[in-house]
Amino acid sequence: MKRGMAALALALAVLLAVPVAASADSEAVPTPDESWYFYGDTATFEYPGELPTGWSITWAAVDSSGADVTYTQSEDLLSIVVDLTSYNDPVYVTQTVSNGSSSSSKTTEAMPLHVAEGSSTGTYLVTFMDGSSVYSTYTISRTTVVREGDTHVVVPSAPTKEGYTFGGWYWTDSDGTEHEFDATEPVTSDMANSSGVVRIDAKWIGSGGGGSSHVVIDTNVVTFQAVNGLRYDVDSVSGSSVTFTVAVNEGYEFDLSTITVGSNYGTVTSLGDCQYILTGVTRDTIVTISGDRLYTVQCRLQNASLSVSGYDSVPEYTIPGEFVAQASPSFGWSGMDIRVYMDGRDVTSLYVSGGTIDIAEVTGNLVIVAEASFPWFVLVIVIVVAAAVVAAYLYRRRLHRSRSP
Repeated sequence: MKRGMAALALALAVLLAVPVAASADSEAVPTPDESWYFYGDTATFEYPGELPTGWSITWAAVDSSGADVTYTQSEDLLSIVVDLTSYNDPVYVTQTVSNGSSSSSKTTEAMPLHVAEGSSTGTYLVTFMDGSSVYSTYTISRTTVVREGDTHVVVPSAPTKEGYTFGGWYWTDSDGTEHEFDATEPVTSDMANSSGVVRIDAKWIGSGGGGSSHVVIDTNVVTFQAVNGLRYDVDSVSGSSVTFTVAVNEGYEFDLSTITVGSNYGTVTSLGDCQYILTGVTRDTIVTISGDRLYTVQCRLQNASLSVSGYDSVPEYTIPGEFVAQASPSFGWSGMDIRVYMDGRDVTSLYVSGGTIDIAEVTGNLVIVAEASFPWFVLVIVIVVAAAVVAAYLYRRRLHRSRSP
């Protein structure tokens, strides 16, 4: 009776026991409803306890297709090493503990192990890059074991850059396609180069949607840097070249004739219609994209003394700078409202004779093209004054005649 109670207690203990899984010197304790990622070649499972005489433990490891990976049964064997080298898909491990009688007990639920792709090497150096500078590194070794949903890589704090917003961490595959880096997903061999280095680049977004990003040609990184308001769209990557199109973001306007695309290494050739090809890439390269942004900004200059030719229009001037009086014939006034339209590069203020007006986000190389109308209240004053002068003149003349002999 006591022996039967002991067997029942052992059966219950076995039912509740959780096997230990380890990869090299790192340990994990999976339960049947959890998944674990292993970066090494093998995973070792141990039975947490001792088996009495007459009891045995059976281990079975199968892949997702149902094929046996390892199968071992022994009365004394309390651990098993599962070879994960050739498996990229999840591997499921079950254990059975039995005394060969009806009072046997066993765990019936599989414990999935997601083997990281490329586990035959199993070591990755994850390198976070800010442009051409190494910002942070993290090593995944063959002993790394990660529960599904936990982070595989410790992501550094976001960097900062004046005039830009950090847009996240991205890696680029062999086809030149960008992917946002997710630290909760396993690092796989298709993310790494032949040396096991995984490059993760910071993406910067300017206030106008410009910034920098990159593609990989062979093992060479091509970083694109565009001014605010411009972007690039990769059309194709082939051999040591990349074809791309420069486009203007919505809400912005550029003088397309001023678009300039250059590279510190390699050759950039225009294909027309804002499409370009970069060739001869044999090392990491930076491609810069710039151009003159066009603005249409209207302001009014009040109570500023200006001299302009004619009455209906204002000639061309350059901003920043001063309005200079034009050669005669000219017409000068004070209190005139003049509309100003600008395009070109940013300036912060306009300078005019007799006053200053501050303007936010206005452009340089200004061409003043608007009409300037003479204010009616000034004309009324001039007419009133002229009438008063004429009336005074007539009064004095009449008075003079009345005194004449």
